[in-house]
Amino acid sequence: MQVEKKYKLSKIISVDVASGKEPLNLKFKANKLDESNKSDFIGPGIYLISYKAEVIYIGKYQPLNRGNILLDRWIRHLETITMRGFRVGFGKCKNKKTKFESIQRIQDMHPLLTEIENLYKYNCEQRFRDTGIVTSMNRIAFAGNNWNDFRYANDSGILSNFELRLFRLDDLDSEMKAKDCVTEIEKKLLYKFKPRINKEYHDKDHSVIRGQNTIEKIVAELKEIVKLYQPARLSHCTVLTQSEHNTAE
Repeated sequence: MQVEKKYKLSKIISVDVASGKEPLNLKFKANKLDESNKSDFIGPGIYLISYKAEVIYIGKYQPLNRGNILLDRWIRHLETITMRGFRVGFGKCKNKKTKFESIQRIQDMHPLLTEIENLYKYNCEQRFRDTGIVTSMNRIAFAGNNWNDFRYANDSGILSNFELRLFRLDDLDSEMKAKDCVTEIEKKLLYKFKPRINKEYHDKDHSVIRGQNTIEKIVAELKEIVKLYQPARLSHCTVLTQSEHNTAE
């Protein structure tokens, strides 16, 4: 039976105001792990990010019995998903105006669009480039749709509706096997599910099926898919949540 270990999200990830102007002015920081818990955040595995009970992202984490998914994946995701991280950029682009115009065409973006217009007007060279933490159209759209939840947050309260899960895979004896296994599992999940901020999601085609993107349905499918890749098996699930119920400090 798969073991689930829960942690209070705000105990593992802290959020503070960094330098810079809003909205891209928050620092998301992974707090230091110790010997008692660092093994709960290593690879390989499949991870889910959910917001208000909807799974909005499915990803893979490939390192074999090493790594730190907090630093390698989750901090970066939270920065870009909320459009509040101080390191966020809009990506390398030959024509910054064209990039900005494509953002303007995203539906239901006001008032985040006003913020992005100001970034384009006053801070274009810094933000419309590859900063190493690059957002995407789906992430911008998600932040815009939930901007009332994100725009005024200046601390860990911005994490309130998020949950992060890492489903660890065991009995993989090489880096190559771990990489291949999690890649194939991720592909199969994304073929069936199209979470809101994965690149596979297209609002026109997939908005009607978002209701199936529940934790329960995706986990059930994950368990069935893993059976195809024996001897690989799901050993445990690490959960970061703001819920007070049975969380470890």
